[in-house]
Amino acid sequence: MAEGSGVNKPSSSSTNISRELDVMPLAVVTRIMKSVLPKDVRIRDGAKKSVQQLVTEFILYVTAHASKKCVDESRQKITGEDLIGAMKALKFDDYIEPLTLHLKKYRESGK
Repeated sequence: MAEGSGVNKPSSSSTNISRELDVMPLAVVTRIMKSVLPKDVRIRDGAKKSVQQLVTEFILYVTAHASKKCVDESRQKITGEDLIGAMKALKFDDYIEPLTLHLKKYRESGK
């Protein structure tokens, strides 16, 4: 940007803080990982952090696809159907039925 354009480039420290806020909490990732492993299995910190980054990127990727559809349709809110549609478009077909059932149960529960 040219000098005096009125647009401020974020400093590297504010970018780092923003990026940290975009990452799924490590405690949540660890809890999910432990829930599917035998009790005696330990997970190295590097593995936890790798999965944390992977999960975060996956969520951002699917959300970006759902968001594009909303923008194209001049809508401001992403719905569960938008996310499921993004998963279909991205060929994550094995997840469509379970996600659809989960969304239905969630809505029926009134939450």
